[in-house]
Amino acid sequence: MTKLNFTYNYGRGRLEIILDNLLPCTPADFKRLLSFVQLSERPEDHAAVIFEYISGCVAELQKEREKYNPDSAYAKPQRARINAAIKKHISNAAQLSKVYGFPEIEDDAAKIVYKSATVYAIITNDAGKAIAESFNGWTFQKSGYVFDVYKDKRRKAYYHILLHDTGLGVVTVTNRNQAADAITPRVLEVLENAADKMEAMQEDFKHHMIAAGFMEDDERAENISSVEAKTENNTENEEVNTMTNYEFTKDTITIDGVTYPVEYEINNSGSGYVGITCEAKSVWIPSWNPDYEKALAAAREALNGEEAKPEQKRPEIISEATPAAKVEDKPKPETPQPEIVYTDENGARDPKAARGPVPEKTFIGSVIEGRGWKILFDGIASRTRVIFESDPTDAARAAIENAGFYYSPNMKSWNKKLTFRAYRAAQTLSCRLNELYAA
Repeated sequence: MTKLNFTYNYGRGRLEIILDNLLPCTPADFKRLLSFVQLSERPEDHAAVIFEYISGCVAELQKEREKYNPDSAYAKPQRARINAAIKKHISNAAQLSKVYGFPEIEDDAAKIVYKSATVYAIITNDAGKAIAESFNGWTFQKSGYVFDVYKDKRRKAYYHILLHDTGLGVVTVTNRNQAADAITPRVLEVLENAADKMEAMQEDFKHHMIAAGFMEDDERAENISSVEAKTENNTENEEVNTMTNYEFTKDTITIDGVTYPVEYEINNSGSGYVGITCEAKSVWIPSWNPDYEKALAAAREALNGEEAKPEQKRPEIISEATPAAKVEDKPKPETPQPEIVYTDENGARDPKAARGPVPEKTFIGSVIEGRGWKILFDGIASRTRVIFESDPTDAARAAIENAGFYYSPNMKSWNKKLTFRAYRAAQTLSCRLNELYAA
């Protein structure tokens, strides 16, 4: 039992506090404790006793946490309980350090902070269609990744953890405080191995967000602006990109008035799509596309239900393909149709092909250096890394976070995926860091 005895100034009285029964405590209670310390005859000595007690408690809790395997399901609630106690102790120590200048106590788990935020997830609605939906949830950072957490509306005791901006469900927990500990080394290893697939998941997530109205279609806005600019300037002999129109039958696809023989494939995994292959190109029609039902009806008639995977019921599905002659008699829809999406040889979605050949990342392996800092384009780790020789200033930290870089304790650097967007962000950040660390 650890006791702390106070003798007030000028011998006005004595007070005994049992720290084992008091700490860790709320910030308000610890503030009251500090007020007693400041009234004592030796406030610095008493503050040192409290700091040593907190440091010892944190060390003991850290040893206890090491006994539990982070990949064990049984260990998750135990580790969450220990981490919660460590965070409270470190919070108390931080209040003490502000007044008496003691060094900060650090712990990786205690650095993880849950921030309230609106998060987005891809769910399946009652009609069996995948859509984006918003939730009042939280975000947190761990090992260089950003994760979203939201509470299940149907199963209220469950919290879903997603990888930010991908719609990828990582793990489900029954207590929000266990979210950070649920991101185990094994989970992080899986995410690292799936780094090459992240861009495709982000692109698919973006399409669902646009379809739900949570995001604007940047490419479409750019095309509209480009058309308006060319119209105003009356520029001649310039090609203006228009939206592609296509029609379906069980044997053919008509693209902008040209008809080709076609092969269909139906896949309902994830959001569901109809794959179309013809001599002109490969087309991927996702479930959120307005032409999905027409393509699905034609594909079903072509496949006769034999090769198609089980499809969830859709009340609005067309049972038979509309004859081509009748399609021509109907007015074309006023809503512009999205451009077709390319697939690779295996029928999998290839978002890069729609944008043409992908330029080579010639900047991989290069370094941008400044006074006490450098930005490394690390091809081995597949990350754009910001590295400092010593702790950066508060202004530098703010600049790094505003540029979208997140700190990884394992890599000892602020990281971002190794993409062209990250390269441009690094160039802008380097200019800012040169200003902050000017001679």
